Amino acid sequence: MLFQQGKAGNDIELCIQLFNSIKIKQRTSFLYSAMMKAYNKSDMPRETLQLFDQIVNEDDHAHDPIHFILVFNACMLKITYCSFLSFILLTL
Repeated sequence: MLFQQGKAGNDIELCIQLFNSIKIKQRTSFLYSAMMKAYNKSDMPRETLQLFDQIVNEDDHAHDPIHFILVFNACMLKITYCSFLSFILLTL
């Protein structure tokens, strides 16, 4: 459901509620990607970058190549956030 709502660019608040209702240990790489895509569709690149930062700081989640694509998409939405991207990539 999260994927469908985010893909359609519909109610971002519903997407956030659904995502937050899932325990961190139960979140999959696919769920993180869906939420990042929903943020990008809703013109919320800062939230995409913050979620990526959360993924980087959690040892339980492998970095999915899709996450990097979504981060680059977020930077393209708001080029001013690219310095944040540089910081994240340097910390990997």
